[in-house]
Amino acid sequence: MTPLERSFLQALLENLPSSTAFTLPTAASYDRIQDGIWACGTYACWGHDNREAAVRLTGPPGGHHFELRTIDGTANPHVAFATILGLGLIGIEKGFELEIEDVDEPAVNLSAEERKKRGIVARLQRSLGAARKVARNDKAINDVLAGPNDTDVMDIESSQFMGPAPRTAQAEIKPDGLLLYVAQAIYEPGTSPLSSWVPLAAPATDEMASVEQPSPLDVFER
Repeated sequence: MTPLERSFLQALLENLPSSTAFTLPTAASYDRIQDGIWACGTYACWGHDNREAAVRLTGPPGGHHFELRTIDGTANPHVAFATILGLGLIGIEKGFELEIEDVDEPAVNLSAEERKKRGIVARLQRSLGAARKVARNDKAINDVLAGPNDTDVMDIESSQFMGPAPRTAQAEIKPDGLLLYVAQAIYEPGTSPLSSWVPLAAPATDEMASVEQPSPLDVFER
């Protein structure tokens, strides 16, 4: 890796536990935070072609890339990229040295002493509520995502941006309410990418249930 890549990776790994509030934004997302399922493991670590590491370095020398595994399809790409790139750039700007060593096996299989020796000390949160709590107190996340007026975007529990965290994955998919986040993709100079995101709460009603919904096949055939 180049020095810039090493600085980027160090900063990203240091703040990975709080970043999942934005890259794994639903309660169901945290089903992947497990060891031994080739998802991302439970430790903030990296490794060469290690599918049990949160960040996987893959590809031939000179053509390699990072594969961030603490993200899923429910994440908004704009918010996720702003979080990942912003955290990595902190490391580049401050010239961080890569102090977290790579692992070629699940970090959970290492002894506590060995993990500490390799700099693997941070563990990922196992629920959305816990991730949001960590993120709210993470200065780096706030520095990256705060708007021009130092808007407290990490006031998670009352924030209009994120709304209250469902306690369980089942609560997210119950038909008693839909929470739709609508992106207003207007990024004005000097504003936070998050400042133009507006949540719309749309409770399910009998009227909504009676509306005939097109099938996915109908949509693709149009």
